[in-house]
Amino acid sequence: MIEIKGLTARQKIIADLLWEAQETDELVGIMLAFGKEEVVVVKEMLVAAMFDQDESIDIASNYLRKFQSC
Repeated sequence: MIEIKGLTARQKIIADLLWEAQETDELVGIMLAFGKEEVVVVKEMLVAAMFDQDESIDIASNYLRKFQSC
């Protein structure tokens, strides 16, 4: 589980729901319940936290390798 510091209680609920969501219908339901803008902000925070915790550079290396061959 990813931990993000500084979230409000409402944002923590949204983050937990997003983390557990598996279907598009669930995501739409979360957006309808909490508002699209707030849900998108929390989603982006989750993605950023995920990349912050990933210490490997494989993703970046593979991406840059495409340009090195040009």
